[in-house]
Amino acid sequence: MFGYVIANPDRLSDGDRQLYQGIYCGICHSLGTYHGLRGRITLNYDMVFLALLLSSVYQLPFEGTEHTCPAHPMKKQCLYTNELTRYAADMNVALAMKSAQDNWNDDKNLGGLCAWRMLRGKYRAIYSKYPRQCNGIEASLSELSRIERSGDPCPDAAAAAFGRLLAELFIWQEDKVSEKLRSFGDALGRVIYMMDAAVDLRADLKRQRYNPLSFLPDADRREILDALMHRCAASYRDLQLDFYRGILDNIIYSGIWTKFEMSLHREEKRRGGRSLQGSGHFSGGQ
Repeated sequence: MFGYVIANPDRLSDGDRQLYQGIYCGICHSLGTYHGLRGRITLNYDMVFLALLLSSVYQLPFEGTEHTCPAHPMKKQCLYTNELTRYAADMNVALAMKSAQDNWNDDKNLGGLCAWRMLRGKYRAIYSKYPRQCNGIEASLSELSRIERSGDPCPDAAAAAFGRLLAELFIWQEDKVSEKLRSFGDALGRVIYMMDAAVDLRADLKRQRYNPLSFLPDADRREILDALMHRCAASYRDLQLDFYRGILDNIIYSGIWTKFEMSLHREEKRRGGRSLQGSGHFSGGQ
């Protein structure tokens, strides 16, 4: 998910910070157990949000244990796991493998080729277990590649494709909350895609790469992100969550803006300190 769906650590309580880090370690442990070192190198904090939100929806507690790990061999780490940390680990590998394959097919990226070959055996096992999610990933990434190759000037087309991808990931199982989760995943996916486009705009223009925001005037970009975040926040509130709200609220209303705000600060420095448009954190009607 591009590293956007992360917490703002400065706004987490000590307890929430420990749980957040512990779930990250729990997903890492699941990756190591079921996918080996090859799986572990794909780990990112976005998957903590997936595990947390679904655990909140289904009111599943985390089991805390202590383990040593290759990254911290001298001290045992506290990690938190449940059924959904395993699911998040599987989705992490599936996303990483298909993204790597696309990088190779689209740009002949050698790193993508290596990662694709390294993970494709693991992906086949995940596909057999979660065919709907994997088919959703494949269809959406294929559509994104088509849109980017054609240079489609409509900003919504690519964002909608990525929204459909996340919509499938957030449906762990088909049940009475599936449609609300699909709506939230779709809204979040659109935010992530457009926020990534905003962060990468300057570099994409320089390299003459496709970026849907290059077709719009500067003033429209923040308006688009704010509108997409309002829809995402509304879908999030519609889930009516109680468990783990401190971390989830932190991510939705603050953490998700971190990379975008950092890009604004870099742009401000480049322009010699002139003020840029940007409101900092998103209130979104918490």
